[in-house]
Amino acid sequence: PGTFKDRMMMEKAPHQLIEGMIISAFAVNSPKSYIYIRGEYTQSIRTIEKAIREAYDAGLLGKNILGSGFSHDMDVYAGAGAYICGEETG
Repeated sequence: PGTFKDRMMMEKAPHQLIEGMIISAFAVNSPKSYIYIRGEYTQSIRTIEKAIREAYDAGLLGKNILGSGFSHDMDVYAGAGAYICGEETG
């Protein structure tokens, strides 16, 4: 969600984004996911990073999530800002 159209979601509902990514990761048994955000969206980056820390603290990310046996880590990457950089087929 690293483009302008996704800024409101990243800044106002970051936990929904993270929850959706965790559910998707569980469905495909992925141990790691990444969120690419344009480098100039500093508020979005701070908000998402804070929400990720809160998810780790709540046991919703990391090893053995809620005793399920599923483990998942998530990272934020700030980039130069090209639209295609945040698109999965790019």
